[in-house]
Amino acid sequence: MSKPFSETPVYPVVFMLVITVVFVGVLAVFYRNSMAQIEAHKVNEYNQLLVELLSGTLADSTGIDRTKLIEQRDETINTYIKPLDGYSRKAYQLIYQDKPIAYLFDIKGKGLWGSMAAMVATDPQFNKIIDFAVYAQMETPGLGSRITEAFFKEQFRGKSAITKGNVQNYSLVPEGQEELAPDQIRQVTGATITSNSVLKMLADELNLLYSESKD
Repeated sequence: MSKPFSETPVYPVVFMLVITVVFVGVLAVFYRNSMAQIEAHKVNEYNQLLVELLSGTLADSTGIDRTKLIEQRDETINTYIKPLDGYSRKAYQLIYQDKPIAYLFDIKGKGLWGSMAAMVATDPQFNKIIDFAVYAQMETPGLGSRITEAFFKEQFRGKSAITKGNVQNYSLVPEGQEELAPDQIRQVTGATITSNSVLKMLADELNLLYSESKD
């Protein structure tokens, strides 16, 4: 008399395969159902950063409180921020009284462990960096990933972008250094390569964008 299938050596293998297929199927359904929410969250975060980086300049020009401009993000975008054509990177222009008062570019670079992405806002003549922030990176948590912290990104605010037709180059100094020269940036301690990668990304991309603005 043959054994029941549940007592054969094959049964555990078949059982595990069935369980695996079921769980993979359930996860796939959950992932597919959440994709729209994930994408919506990414768009919201992107638009939030877009407005934050331009809100200071817009507040200075319009007299509208910066906090209000950020809180009313969608209205701010619809009223003042328009796409900017003619560049190889995604670009926007901040419009007030029918004139561009700032540009913002979505720029790309390479870090220690992978790609990174940032937004940089400049005046329309590329003389000054209005604001800057890395929004995507694959750097070491607690070390290189600190390039997203306020202490690092806010150093670029108000710095020179293009000077006499050439991109402004910056050098790194220790994070704890109190006094800074105009061409110095405090690096992230323990993440020299990542800090340099940000400087290279910024220089390369500004050089590219400035060249394209002259075409």
